[in-house]
Amino acid sequence: MLEWLHAAHDYSSIPSFAIIDTLHFTHCLRPGVVSWPDVEDFDRRLAAIGFKVLLLTGERETLRVRSIDARVGSQFLEDYARRFGNTKDEILDHFVGEQVEMDQLFMQTTMQVAHVSAAVDLDIASAAAFDFWRS
Repeated sequence: MLEWLHAAHDYSSIPSFAIIDTLHFTHCLRPGVVSWPDVEDFDRRLAAIGFKVLLLTGERETLRVRSIDARVGSQFLEDYARRFGNTKDEILDHFVGEQVEMDQLFMQTTMQVAHVSAAVDLDIASAAAFDFWRS
């Protein structure tokens, strides 16, 4: 479908883009049933049609505030996230480690990659993402 959309784009002068929340990178981490060699061909195909990938990153404290502190008492933190640890610190360690693993997968992609810090102002982050897309 994405390759078809790319081919159809040649018939229009209107710039367009697609935001895809879950790419092959995520599937290598969650649920962990595939590895990079399983998705390498998809990665090359996406790169061939000009896909770029942006990783929104957070420092440990940013991840704590947004992923743990902001969700105290929520079903996410009390039920779902318990699979990652028994304490808030263990759950945070999981999220921090997962970001490191995701970054390692990004080193293997053939697509253009950019990192944007979640700690910056939203206007700055969105401008950086837009500039990356337009480059």
